[in-house]
Amino acid sequence: MTDTEKANVSTAELLARMISVALVPPTWAALGFAGLVAAYESGSFQRKLLLWLIATGFNGLCQIVFVLYLKTRNRVTAYDIPKRRQRTGPYVFSVVLSLVGLLVLASLDASAWVLGLTWCYAVNTGMLAVVNRFWKMSAHMMGMMGPLTALFPTVGSWMFAALPIAILLGWSRLRLKAHTPAQVVAGGLAGILLTAAQLHLWFVYGQQWQHIIR
Repeated sequence: MTDTEKANVSTAELLARMISVALVPPTWAALGFAGLVAAYESGSFQRKLLLWLIATGFNGLCQIVFVLYLKTRNRVTAYDIPKRRQRTGPYVFSVVLSLVGLLVLASLDASAWVLGLTWCYAVNTGMLAVVNRFWKMSAHMMGMMGPLTALFPTVGSWMFAALPIAILLGWSRLRLKAHTPAQVVAGGLAGILLTAAQLHLWFVYGQQWQHIIR
């Protein structure tokens, strides 16, 4: 390999790393809940900001803090947790956080959409934890497509503008050898299908459950 080729490889890997870090699942949680809060929450700006901070915190920010803690304790080898067996603990922790967040948001009378997406985070991450026992599905792709699916009824066809970003994110995970093509595609499809199915059930059959947790 020539020096030029090595430089190109290094540049590509650096770009892939930057994309992978910038587009972690908590990024999409923040964007997804921002859209839902803006579209469906009523009341003052302070109330909307509080709901967004709580939803983002329990479904993204706290998970980042937890992984950073694990890294300082050498419990994970890298911040994106490349080793499959090291992902189970953070996944389980994320499920618990999302369920706690669901109760907190319900106590604050958050909208059904915000509660629904929080529920989806708990179930989707739980599914990841199960699959992770034998296969390393892409959490990055699921973390992107889940909240975008929740936003689709609000923004409609504008959502397809995110397709190039999804392709770029998938490329970055492949370039870093974090996943196989099948794992990248499966993560994206699982994020879409699981979120769409759960939100449908949430609004059709979930009224009694929403009443209970409120």
